[in-house]
Amino acid sequence: MTSVKCGSLVAAATVLLVPGCMTQQAQMIRQDMAAMHDSLHIAIAHQEEILDEIDALSDRLDEHEDLFGQLRADHEADISDLRGENSMTRTNVADNRDRLTSLTQRLEALEHRMAGASLPAGTDTTHSVGPTEMIQAYDRAYLDFTRGKYELAIMGFSEYLKDYPNTERADNALYWIGECHYVQGDYDSAVSAFQKILDTYPKGNKAPGAMLKIALAEANRGRESAAVGALKTVIERYPGTPEAEHAKAKLLSLHE
Repeated sequence: MTSVKCGSLVAAATVLLVPGCMTQQAQMIRQDMAAMHDSLHIAIAHQEEILDEIDALSDRLDEHEDLFGQLRADHEADISDLRGENSMTRTNVADNRDRLTSLTQRLEALEHRMAGASLPAGTDTTHSVGPTEMIQAYDRAYLDFTRGKYELAIMGFSEYLKDYPNTERADNALYWIGECHYVQGDYDSAVSAFQKILDTYPKGNKAPGAMLKIALAEANRGRESAAVGALKTVIERYPGTPEAEHAKAKLLSLHE
């Protein structure tokens, strides 16, 4: 009887303890879930911060790429301008050498005439007059060009070519005729003059410049394909020259 009572008491106690244990376990589970929920929120917030940083870095990268592209374009344009100026400087140096040669020839001709004045009467000295007049004709035309009197320069160089068509500076005279037309925006006449240099004096010192000027004239006329073809011809036909370097820079600017 006593054992039955004890068993009943144990069973009753167990019934009372089980709900208490279950409640405690449920609370622990809820606490764990709350902790996990907080951790998840923290992780999500951290992830959002990382995404924001990625977006900010992406925007900064885009800005840097735009800035780099602009700097690169400006840099290439500056290089192109400097190469063009260098090419023109070299041309001017060559022309100054031509003028120095011309002045030397004029001095020699004057000395010959002075020497001829002391010769006996009847001595033929007319051979010294021709070269002097030729030099003066070229110098007058070139002086008009340097002063911006392009129409007078064209007339002067044309007269020079008419009177002295087979002289050493005939291709130079034709080149400056083309340059006069070019600076005035008459690209058709300029191309015609420069092409005549290539046809008549293909090995002359003005041939590379003439080919480059044809390319630049075509570009200024909006004929990009013709300009690109002419620039490539400059690079292939006259490698290592200032004109070839200028052509390379111009090609880059056309392809931007």
